Amino acid sequence: MKNPNMRLVGPIFLLVVIFASLFPFRGTAAQSGMEIYLPEMSCQAFPEMTLKLRATDPDGNVLAQGMTGERFSVLENGQSVPEFELVGTEQGPMFVVFSLDLGQFSNLDDYKKEVQDSLRAFANNYFRDEIDMVAILTHIKTDSGQRSVPVLPPTHSRAEFTAAIDSLSLQPADQQLEGLLGVETAFDTLLEMTAQEPERYSAVIVHFSRFVEKIRQSEVMGAATNLAAEIAPRHVKIYVLQTDTSDLAQSVEGYKKLATLTGGQHLDYTGSSRQTELAKFYDAILNNSLTYLGQFRSNLPDSGLRTVEVRPVDAGGIPAQDAQTCSITLQDPAVQIITPQGPTFSIERHIVPGAVEGKLVLDTPSTPIVAQLQLPWPDGFPRQIVQADLLINGATEQSITPDATQTRYEFTLDLSRVVTSQTLEAQVRVQDELGRESISASVSLNIVVENIGTPIVVITPIPTPPPCVESSTSMACIQTRAKDSLPWIGLAGFFIVSVLLILTRRQLFSIASVGVQVVRKAGAEIRKTLLGGRARTQDVLAYLDVLAASSDRKGHKISIYNARTTLGRDPNITDVQVYDADEDCSVSGQHCTILYDRGRFLITDDNSTNGTFVNGKRLLSNEPTELSDGDEIILGDIFRKGAKLCFEVNKSGAGSTTQIEMETDVKATASDYDDEDDFRPESSQAASFSQNPVASEEQGRYRVTKPGWDFDEKDTFSSEASGSSPKPSSQEQDGRRRKKGKDQSWKDQLG
Repeated sequence: MKNPNMRLVGPIFLLVVIFASLFPFRGTAAQSGMEIYLPEMSCQAFPEMTLKLRATDPDGNVLAQGMTGERFSVLENGQSVPEFELVGTEQGPMFVVFSLDLGQFSNLDDYKKEVQDSLRAFANNYFRDEIDMVAILTHIKTDSGQRSVPVLPPTHSRAEFTAAIDSLSLQPADQQLEGLLGVETAFDTLLEMTAQEPERYSAVIVHFSRFVEKIRQSEVMGAATNLAAEIAPRHVKIYVLQTDTSDLAQSVEGYKKLATLTGGQHLDYTGSSRQTELAKFYDAILNNSLTYLGQFRSNLPDSGLRTVEVRPVDAGGIPAQDAQTCSITLQDPAVQIITPQGPTFSIERHIVPGAVEGKLVLDTPSTPIVAQLQLPWPDGFPRQIVQADLLINGATEQSITPDATQTRYEFTLDLSRVVTSQTLEAQVRVQDELGRESISASVSLNIVVENIGTPIVVITPIPTPPPCVESSTSMACIQTRAKDSLPWIGLAGFFIVSVLLILTRRQLFSIASVGVQVVRKAGAEIRKTLLGGRARTQDVLAYLDVLAASSDRKGHKISIYNARTTLGRDPNITDVQVYDADEDCSVSGQHCTILYDRGRFLITDDNSTNGTFVNGKRLLSNEPTELSDGDEIILGDIFRKGAKLCFEVNKSGAGSTTQIEMETDVKATASDYDDEDDFRPESSQAASFSQNPVASEEQGRYRVTKPGWDFDEKDTFSSEASGSSPKPSSQEQDGRRRKKGKDQSWKDQLG
C-alpha cells in the first residue's frame, strides 16, 4: 500500500517550480538598479588612474545607454574622488565554454558538420586572438563513470581553437548521461577561466544537447530551476542548442527554463534557420562584453595600497559589488639650483657716481636664480608642480605658479636693499599636486659691497621745477610768493604790537582775567567744550604703508595723528607695532620715532640693534633726519624679518594745526577768582591760547595747546566781535582792589 503522504509530493514540487519561475534570481545589490564591476585598473600612469568598468542590470545585461561619469561614485581608500569621467568604451574579453552532451542517445554526430560550422563561425567572426578565452568540453559516460573530456582546454589562441574544431569527434557514449551534469561541469570550468569572477566579463556557456538523459521528465523542470539558482547570481548566461524537440516536451521546457533564468536563449537546432539564429546568439554575447573606460586623478600623497570602489550615485548605503587594488610607492620631487652654480657664489656691488649732488649709487641691483626639476622623477610617477618658492635665509622671498609641464623655474633676487656686505642663503622649494614638497640644496650668495666710509644711498634724480609765473599754483611758487611778502607781514606785526602797548592797564587786566578763566576751565575739563563750546577732530598728518612686516600687518595703512609717534614691537613703549613683542625678528622693542615739527617730519633711530634705513641710508642713532613724501623706511634687516614702510604725507591735512580748537559763548570775569588766584596756571592746567581769526558776533573762539602756558604781548583776546575791551563790572572792580592790595608786582609786569 502506498504512503498517502506521497500524494502530496507532486503538488508541492509543482508549487515550488511555479514560485521560482515567478521570482527570478537576483543579486544582493539589485535594488539599486545597477551593478558595477571592475575587470581591470591601471596605476602605471599615476597619479592618473584608469579603470575598466562594467555596468549591468541585476540580470547581468550590460547597460549601454546614458552612461556618464556623474552616474558613478568613486572612492579611493574610502575617500571620495572629486572628478571622475568616462572617456570611452571597448569590447571587454569574452569567456565562452562550448559544452557538448555525447550520451547514449546523442544525435550530435548527425549534425557534426552543422556543429563544426557553428564553432567556426564564432572562431572566425567573433573570437579575438589573445583577448577572448574559449574552451570545448564533451560529456560522456563509461563504465568508470561520467566525465567531461576537455577537447580544447581554455585558450586565447585562435589557431588552437580552429585545430580543435577540425578534429572534433561527436560519437555517442555507451551509457546515458546523468541529467544536467554536463552543464554543471561547464560552469565549473568557466569559473576557473575567469578566476572565480565571471561577473566582470561576458561569461557564457553554449550547450549542445539532444535532451536530458537518465532523469524523469517530470523532474527536469526542478533540476533546471535549481541549477539556474546557482548560476544566475554569477551573471553566467546559458545558450542551449537542442537537436531533438519531437517527443520529449519536458526536456525541451527544462532547457528553456535554464536558458531563461540565466539570461540566455534557447534554439531549436534542427530548424533551417539555425545559422541565422545562432548569429544572433553570438551578437548578444559580444554586445554583453561592452566595457567603459573611466579615469580620475588621485590626490592622496601617501604610499601604499590603493583600493578603488565604484558605486551608483543613488546606491545609498549598499556596498560596492567590486573593487580593484594596486600598490604605489611615492617619493618627494627633487629640485636643484643651476644658476648660480656651486655651493657658494660671490656678487660684487660697486659704487658708481650718481646724478645728483655727487651722491653715489650701487650697481648690480638684482641677480637671477634658476632652479631645475630633476627628471626622471625618483619614484617614476611624473606629477605637476603647482608652486615654486625662492627662499632667502629660510624665508619666502618670491613665489611663482608654474605651467602644467614646466620643469624650470626662474627667479630674480632684488639686491637694491643690500647696502652692506653679507651672505645670503638661497634655496628653492617646490610642491607637487599631491602636496609633497622638496627643498633644494642651499647656495651661499656672498655679497661684497664696496665701502668708501660713507653711507650708501640709492637716489632718484630730482626734476628741475618749471619757472614760476603769476598764474602758477604749485607749492614751490606759493612758498616763493610767501617769502616775498615777509616785509609786509613784519610791518603789520609792528603795528599790532604798538596798539597793544597803548591799551590801558584796565584793559589788560580784563583780558588777563578772562584768559585765566579760560585756562582754568580748559584745564579742569579739557575733554569737554571750553566754557560751553565744542571740540573739533584732529587731522591725519601722514600715513605709513606697510610693505613688509608680520603677516597680519602687511598691506595695512597706518595713520599718524600725533606730533610724536614711536615704532617698534613692544606695545608698552611704542605707538605702532610692526611685529608682536614675542616674535623673533630684527626689529627692536622701541626702534625709531617720527616727529612732526612746524610743517616738517623727522625720523630718529632710538639706538636700535639692527638700524633704521631711509631710502637705503642707515641713520645715526638719536640724530633726526628729515622725511619726505614717498620715502622708504626699513626697520632692521629685511632678510631677517625686518619691516619695510612707505612714508606718505597727508596732502589734504599735513601741516595743519594739531591743537584742540574750542568755541565758547561765555564771558569770563575777574570775579571768578578769589584772592588766592594767580595768573600762573597749575601744572595740570597748563595751556596757552590765542584768538582764532574766525569769530561770530557773540562768541569768542580760543585755541588751547598743551603743555605749558605762555601768555605775552604777542597773544590777543577779544570777548566781543567788535574787538573793544569789555567794561569791568563792580564785582570785577572789587576783585581787582583785593588783588591790588595783596600783589602789585604782576601789574607792574603788565604795565
